[in-house]
Amino acid sequence: MKKSKVGATIATICLLLFLIAIPIAGNCAEPVKKPYQLTCWGVKAGMTLYGYSVALSDIASKHSKWLKINVIEGSIQPPIWVNPKRRAFQIAAQDNRQRWKYMTGKFGADKIDYDWTKVRYLFLINFLMDGLVTLDPNIKTFKDLKGKRVSFGSQPNTDFDFIFGKMLEYEGMTFKDLGSFEYMHMKAQADALKDGLLDVCTVGYSVKSLDPIEIGASPFATELAETTKLHFVDMNPDAVRYVSTLVPAGLVYIPPGSLKGQTKEQVGISKSLCFVCDLDVPDEVVTEIARLVYEHADEFVKYVPVGKIMSKDTMCAINRPGEEFHPAMWKFMQEHGIRNNQLLEGIPGAEAIVRP
Repeated sequence: MKKSKVGATIATICLLLFLIAIPIAGNCAEPVKKPYQLTCWGVKAGMTLYGYSVALSDIASKHSKWLKINVIEGSIQPPIWVNPKRRAFQIAAQDNRQRWKYMTGKFGADKIDYDWTKVRYLFLINFLMDGLVTLDPNIKTFKDLKGKRVSFGSQPNTDFDFIFGKMLEYEGMTFKDLGSFEYMHMKAQADALKDGLLDVCTVGYSVKSLDPIEIGASPFATELAETTKLHFVDMNPDAVRYVSTLVPAGLVYIPPGSLKGQTKEQVGISKSLCFVCDLDVPDEVVTEIARLVYEHADEFVKYVPVGKIMSKDTMCAINRPGEEFHPAMWKFMQEHGIRNNQLLEGIPGAEAIVRP
């Protein structure tokens, strides 16, 4: 009789434990089906974004037993997020203004049925700086742009429009005060300036090395400087500080010698290039990406020269808060002491470039 009661008691306990376990198991994330195939949108072949994408794909192929990354040369614009069935299987290379841009509900984002807060950061590609140049020695500051033909951005209705407009506004001007405002890619800008079709255009710079600090101009800007006598147009530091309170951007002082003919520092504006994904990408997949980048950061330089800046310390230096990273990446960063501030902050020799 006692054995029967003991057996019944054990059976009851087992049943209770089973019933308790059901909801707990139901709350657990479904295991990732392996191998797991990601698609990476890397923009145009030959560009740094594409080179980093190929590097990540090859690193995964060599060092992961189950994560595969297929690189596609193509758009980084909103359409990649449109298909809800594909969001968990895509990552993209873009700059750290994109998430802000679409969360504003402008720039075409209002036409896409998507919650833009779900776009999350993964890791850094590079730190970029934009400056303005001219062939006219009389154009020295933003105020001198009145009545001039200017290009600052490749297409209408973008963050470039917003930033440039706000800097004009800070000087008491609008786009109507310019002679014209043209939309061109950087190579087209350089050609137009050289041919006398523009008065002022954008030139881009990137960080090529951290030890020692080395800043280099884009190939288009370098070619332009070799074939013309450039003059450098300063942005108003206060205007850049103001814009930086509205947009992910920063004030930078581009050092002398970064471009041929540049004899003094130039005031410019910065942004970071990075990889992003949707919040639906599983934690296990993002953790595997984090592991691959962390353990093999030194391999990126084999694919793109600016890969020299990649390290365990700098891999997530995007200058964005933790809540904007994918939760699994942020968890990995905290566990491994990886910083998320601006790339050049705290780097010996960079104090003059990123000073307040």
